[in-house]
Amino acid sequence: MSESADREVASPIGERPPAWKMNRQLFNMINGLQAMVDENRASTESNIDRLKTSLVNVTLLITSVLERLPPRPVAVTATTGAGRQQRVVEPVTPMRARERQGLDSPMPQDMRQAEKEPDRPPIVVAKEVSQVPEEVTIPTEKEIA
Repeated sequence: MSESADREVASPIGERPPAWKMNRQLFNMINGLQAMVDENRASTESNIDRLKTSLVNVTLLITSVLERLPPRPVAVTATTGAGRQQRVVEPVTPMRARERQGLDSPMPQDMRQAEKEPDRPPIVVAKEVSQVPEEVTIPTEKEIA
């Protein structure tokens, strides 16, 4: 086979580009792919940051809504003056709930205002306790002297 015949078998379409030209094309393709990867990474990181912010906002909204719900009554035992114990149901406001849990976290200002001036009176369910007033005797001046 002649040299021109070898060339035709190796490259039937025609002459191959020089190696430096192929390397340059590969280099450009790799750089283009890397640019797309970097762009996707930046977009993904931006989306993650927005999702984190949304999660924080939703958490704050849920907390705010839960704090604004009407108080749920909780049964407590009270001792009357006659020594009897009586179960009384008292509402638990967000402030009282924090006190019961021992939390010192500050309450948002608007919630403090709602605590002072509730839109509707809290529901209190309690049984009436009959007490017999104790007789108190106060000694007179003659008895003291």
